[in-house]
Amino acid sequence: MNKRPGRRLLIILFLSLIMIFLVFFVIIKSHGYDVTFFLVSDLHYGLSPTVGAANERTVEAMNILPGIPWPEKLGGGLVTPPRGVIVPGDLVNDGADASAEKWWNDFTKDYGVNGEAS
Repeated sequence: MNKRPGRRLLIILFLSLIMIFLVFFVIIKSHGYDVTFFLVSDLHYGLSPTVGAANERTVEAMNILPGIPWPEKLGGGLVTPPRGVIVPGDLVNDGADASAEKWWNDFTKDYGVNGEAS
């Protein structure tokens, strides 16, 4: 008997997500489209007082990337504006903490949820 059914589900979801991205990548590349996504993880809002400032610097760094040249080893060209930002997990340090709603609000202020943050 599996004592951690949630872990098995998480692994299945993670592998499914990888497959979706691989299929998406093959379709995009086969049609010659360049698509940019940014990925950040382990944001841990609420971990310490410095986390908010660190996340603000991350957003600032992502905002200056479009238009910067890719290294030739990676194909050259310019970084295009992202279609989205992927955040696979650990938005807040402890989702069960009483302050989790505040940390969620801090996250949405910095990253937005539908392209409205900058």
